[in-house]
Amino acid sequence: MPGCALPHLRYAVAEPFGWELYLHFSADAACVDEFLSAYEVDDVSDIGASQVRFGGTRDVAEFGWAFTADHDYVHLWGTTSGKATVDAVVDTTSGRQEVYAAIYHT
Repeated sequence: MPGCALPHLRYAVAEPFGWELYLHFSADAACVDEFLSAYEVDDVSDIGASQVRFGGTRDVAEFGWAFTADHDYVHLWGTTSGKATVDAVVDTTSGRQEVYAAIYHT
């Protein structure tokens, strides 16, 4: 995790084996960049709210994550040297960015 304070960090671990970790936090751009760099996330595409998926198909509504058409999203992904795949969506609409991330063991 980034070195900056994340007082509103939320997470969920998928059952039954816990090989999937889902994170949500809001932070300034520098903190978000630190998080993305640490997980070697560097492939980027701009997407609309209807295109947000995690792991290809995961419905994250169960976590209370809602994506709306009036926001701007960037989808980022990558695989770390530690064999984890990171799938992240960043809401860049306001000054503080909202990060939604899924980390999978690969």
